[in-house]
Amino acid sequence: MKVDFKSNRSLFIAGIPPIVIACLSLLALDETTVATVVYTVVPSLGLIGAIGLFVLVWMNRRTPFKDIGAGLFVFMWTGISGWIISGVYSQIIHDVPSPSVADAVWIFGYFLLIWLMYSHVQSVGLKFTKPLQIGAGLYWVSMSLFLVAFVGSTATSEDLTTLEKIAYSIYPVADVFVLFFVGILLSLHRRGLLEDIWFIMMIALAFWMTSDFLYLGATASGAYSEGSLSDILYVCTYASIAWGFGILAIRRIKFSSIVPRAETEKPEKLVESIKPRVTYVIWSPDGDEAFELFTSNLHTGLEGLIVTRRQPSTVKERYKLERTPVLWLATVAGSDSVFPGNLGIITDMITRFLEKGSNTIVLLDGFESIVTHTEFRKALLMVDTLKDITAANQSRLLVTIDPRTLSEKERSLVSANSVSLGTGMAVA
Repeated sequence: MKVDFKSNRSLFIAGIPPIVIACLSLLALDETTVATVVYTVVPSLGLIGAIGLFVLVWMNRRTPFKDIGAGLFVFMWTGISGWIISGVYSQIIHDVPSPSVADAVWIFGYFLLIWLMYSHVQSVGLKFTKPLQIGAGLYWVSMSLFLVAFVGSTATSEDLTTLEKIAYSIYPVADVFVLFFVGILLSLHRRGLLEDIWFIMMIALAFWMTSDFLYLGATASGAYSEGSLSDILYVCTYASIAWGFGILAIRRIKFSSIVPRAETEKPEKLVESIKPRVTYVIWSPDGDEAFELFTSNLHTGLEGLIVTRRQPSTVKERYKLERTPVLWLATVAGSDSVFPGNLGIITDMITRFLEKGSNTIVLLDGFESIVTHTEFRKALLMVDTLKDITAANQSRLLVTIDPRTLSEKERSLVSANSVSLGTGMAVA
């Protein structure tokens, strides 16, 4: 099977085997050397991942969608800070207290992560179907037995202090909750309901959970030593995050760097059929009317952008477009594809395009797909935001919608502060 390296997910997955091989090669070194490498490399990789995440958060700040928000950024820094503190104890002071300040920071990060994952599942509006309820029930029954055995052995250990017993009992409980949400989020991602950033987090957390269970098991039995396999797998965790967030940040910058260009250098002396600072909602079952209106106005010298559910090559060929960028709202791989549920990227991309151009027009074809992958309320919020940006930048926005897909109330909300056109107006 050929890997499409144009896809964020495919490119990320392709990088995981080399990361694992590179990390496991550390087993050939003595544990003292490995410990030094781990305490140096993990914070460095964490910093790279944090920079990539900061880019994503920063570019998302002007949109009303905060799926990629400051909470995830704070969580990243709890992990980095914990490793820096632990490294100072191990490599500089040469005395690692147990538990340490690093443990307190990491435990705070755990609770923050659990809250972020829970909030994200809630925002998606996951319905617990019967199979999901059965699976969740079996998971919690088995994990409860595990926790009783593990926490019980920790609590009765004579080699651990009271504080160690408390800390090492919190870790497995938090791990079990994180693992539960990892399963749910991976399920949501497979159904196309999550952005790629959460897929990257899930893979990284799989390494993290494995590392934690190895570490806790070795610590409880008194067999843990710095530089062991559990520490090496933490390197895999942060290497995955750095690799994945770096890919997303580069792709995000790419989409935000689209330069408005007029389709023709010799504008025809035609009267524009649409006015600047106005949003037009074209009610049409197939959207063809919107495309015809869009392309006819391109010949007046406007700088256009198309965001559509149709394949870009088909659109360019049918309407003879050479300079107008066409972005594909799709769940499949592609250099010009954007996930329909990633409202932050879509809103930011169109906003930056409108701000860069002096005489722009944007066609948004795929409102129904956006609703499918999010919800009507969020899709409406995106369109309302784009209406304001269009008016502020002397631009024009065309939104084509099949009226049969919305209720009468929903059609009224979409039509507010806009001009309605199209043969589907009779239905709308």
